[in-house]
Amino acid sequence: DCEIVIKNESVFELVEMAERGEVDCFISTSGNLPNGFSTREIKEESIFLGVPKAWTINRQLQENPGDYRALENMELISMESNQPLQKGIRQFLKEYQISMSQHVTVNQVSTGIALAAMGTGAVFASEEALKNSKYSGQLEIYPLPEAIFERSIYIAFYEGRYISKMCQAFITLLQKEE
Repeated sequence: DCEIVIKNESVFELVEMAERGEVDCFISTSGNLPNGFSTREIKEESIFLGVPKAWTINRQLQENPGDYRALENMELISMESNQPLQKGIRQFLKEYQISMSQHVTVNQVSTGIALAAMGTGAVFASEEALKNSKYSGQLEIYPLPEAIFERSIYIAFYEGRYISKMCQAFITLLQKEE
């Protein structure tokens, strides 16, 4: 018998759950986990910018692809500061010398996408999150430079615990999906 339970939690919470033995393994966007954890890269993904379709900035972004200065002072839906995606967002904004107003902070990308679709702000999200969101049709999606905005996805597990055969099979399956 096997039970698979999907949890949608922050990396910090998943680490704590693994330490308590509540989960055998988890998918992480950070390879930088506390001592005792092992990670294996399962894929790389690109990050995109989602802008509400009604925003006039879309014209500038479409006419001048790659010129992100148009984002200056625009509203941004940001992630919590300790999340790997937010670290990448800060790097991108610094690299392009862009200041955006960060008036809304969320802890899940799916929430950010939903808020962006309602016109609350622009959002940075992975291709997978956008593809799986029912709100992505309400956003203009712009690719970002891979050199700055590509990230790895890892399967992580606590080395101090027995890894069940089912968990090992899950890890192997995810690594083959690459």
